[in-house]
Amino acid sequence: MDYTRALKWLYERIGEGIKLGLGNTRKFLEILGNPHHNYKNILIGGTNGKGSVCSYIAHIVSLCGAKVGLFTSPHLVTVRERMAIIEKGRKRLIPPPVFAHLMGKLKEIVESIPEFRPTYFETLTTASLLYFSWEKVDLAVLEVGMGGRLDATNVVDPILSVITNVSFDHTQYLGDSIPKIAREKAGIIRKGTPIITGCEGEAVKVIRESAKEKNAPLYILGEDFEVKKFEKRDGEISIHMKGLKGSYSLTTVLWGDYQVHNLPLAVASCELLMEFFPLTPQDIVEGVRITRWPGRMEVLRRRPTIILDGAHNPGGALYLKREILRWKEEGKKITLIFGVLKDKERDKIMRELFPVVDEVRVTAPQSSRAVSPQTLFEEGKRYNPNVKLFPSVPEALLNLPKKNIILVSGSLYLVGEVRGKMLKLKGDGYEGV
Repeated sequence: MDYTRALKWLYERIGEGIKLGLGNTRKFLEILGNPHHNYKNILIGGTNGKGSVCSYIAHIVSLCGAKVGLFTSPHLVTVRERMAIIEKGRKRLIPPPVFAHLMGKLKEIVESIPEFRPTYFETLTTASLLYFSWEKVDLAVLEVGMGGRLDATNVVDPILSVITNVSFDHTQYLGDSIPKIAREKAGIIRKGTPIITGCEGEAVKVIRESAKEKNAPLYILGEDFEVKKFEKRDGEISIHMKGLKGSYSLTTVLWGDYQVHNLPLAVASCELLMEFFPLTPQDIVEGVRITRWPGRMEVLRRRPTIILDGAHNPGGALYLKREILRWKEEGKKITLIFGVLKDKERDKIMRELFPVVDEVRVTAPQSSRAVSPQTLFEEGKRYNPNVKLFPSVPEALLNLPKKNIILVSGSLYLVGEVRGKMLKLKGDGYEGV
């Protein structure tokens, strides 16, 4: 099977929809000899910030000589972004021939078992766990896809779990209240295994209860470790924090206020991982400095300034709104290029973002799940009278006002499409999933 055929087969799995549960992934892995037992795993769940926390941890741990596998979702340009190896701070994606070989192996299994119909995400999760075994990684850092308890990644037995935060997202699957969503996310907590969280309010109450039931050591941001000082300057963020085992002065180019929440979680995680890997405080400082995570408050271009941020739920939109208001205080005008998927709480997102920008360009990323620009145009006029409709992303990028900040947000699929077009990156030729 070549890469093109492998992609075609994988994307056919989209037709299986979303199936919460561990059965298909466990079946896959049992047939393959449970390759995920060959290395240590950690699980990173939560509503927002999972990806950057994963990336920080993977880069930091790699600096002590460990080989780290990184599984994240969704991808921006190519599905191969979801399966990466990081060694000595350097990241490489799975090569196309290896990806094709993986898919060929999984295709044989699916076709040999009647009524076995794994989903797209279950297939990718299995492929990643198998690939990491082939690569002989020491640690796999796994981003939970949705929820936790019934997410395909939850087949592993983690040495550490992280729940970044809990807010409203995927409510049709996870529940319509913060406690319900938190209970689903708490499903990645294991008996006697440390859990780190940045949750607050009703959510942290649920996490406390679950950790107590499972006798899992619990470490909470703001109680057991904390940020002492936070500064933004010249495209960098400086954070001074007290960790679980020491104090750190850190600098990151991941430019967004939410890093004051995400980064401490990653640092505390790495302090606990010192039990398993020969990590030093210098590894933490340097790992934070070199970490990159595209599409999240990423300054893509200057003149005009184009910033990509994949805020796609109310919590992410609220953080982004704070950034916008800061730009407005500096006298800057903002053009928002906006697209969103049908399963997102778009009204709440638009309510946060549309009133605080000067112009809104509504469009749709290349996904069957995208809300039509016409619908966004009609709904968006309630929050900003200066809404303009663009049928496609390339049209939305034409004639951008040179003096405005151009902000692309609402969907990681939109961000990925814009990033791919502007940087002339070669994608897979399939719509975002």
